[in-house]
Amino acid sequence: MAHGVVRLDKVQASYNGNLEHLTHSADLDNGSFVHVGSLVTGQREVKTAVIPATPTLKDEVVFVAAPEVLYNTIEGKQLDRFYNVAGKPFRAYHLTAGDIITVSNDMISGSTVLDQYVIPQAGSAKLKASATDDESTRFVGKVLAKEIFGSTAKPVTVIQVLKA
Repeated sequence: MAHGVVRLDKVQASYNGNLEHLTHSADLDNGSFVHVGSLVTGQREVKTAVIPATPTLKDEVVFVAAPEVLYNTIEGKQLDRFYNVAGKPFRAYHLTAGDIITVSNDMISGSTVLDQYVIPQAGSAKLKASATDDESTRFVGKVLAKEIFGSTAKPVTVIQVLKA
């Protein structure tokens, strides 16, 4: 089964360490957008990842982009085979306006269009394509480019964060 693939093109948190360590009760792909929940019992830094029920202006979403740990297989190391295992901590980024990320299209509901937008959707860790800048959500990204990602040959969308 193929999973979400991401690239951190220009992310301020990569340099200043604005990260979260999260865990979730189910497997979660890189490229997911989730809310930060409460601390996990017995942990000092690991919090729960919460799928946004209804994204609003007050609810920040973080971008799941854990380092891919891959092992050689007959097919080789393929990024689209990596996912974050249920119950194990993974990394998520607090994004800032101006950041640029690349997300595989299977992590976005609908078809993205150049110079249009992506926004969080209710009840899902995936973004959704939108023709308009939704003023009711805290996160809005603008579609900068549509590409094919390296060896996986997966279609991806390059997104610039407008609001975070």
